Amino acid sequence: MMLRKSLALAAGVSFVALLTVGLSGAAPQEEGELHELMEKVTAANNKINRYIRTPVSFKKSQEDIVTHAKELTELGKKARENEEAIEKAKDIENPKEKWQELMDDMIEHCETLVTLSEEGDQAKAKAAHTEVKKSCAECHKVFRVEDDF
Repeated sequence: MMLRKSLALAAGVSFVALLTVGLSGAAPQEEGELHELMEKVTAANNKINRYIRTPVSFKKSQEDIVTHAKELTELGKKARENEEAIEKAKDIENPKEKWQELMDDMIEHCETLVTLSEEGDQAKAKAAHTEVKKSCAECHKVFRVEDDF
């Protein structure tokens, strides 16, 4: 009787483990170069958010902010040439032109962020980073249209 209970428990645990592995493998995943670029954009933006928040953290991390802002600029330039997002454009007549316009806007704000961060003006750099994040949000309204569930 004890052996049956042990076997039933082992079978149940094995079933749950296999089901979990199977479901995680079946989960839809975005793939592609653009997705990888945008993951890096998110990571750099998150780091800048932490570093730029206060004058003290800005001063301590000023070089890191410049480094990540330059990284954002380069990622924006790479993304500008990528055409994966154009397929997901929502109600846009010329999606390629709009994509490049939005990427140019992001790149311009990133370059401003680099300059202001190098100059050491936390308040202006923080405002510039806000503009970078706004440019990201504007782009997502058009090119990152989430599926309805």
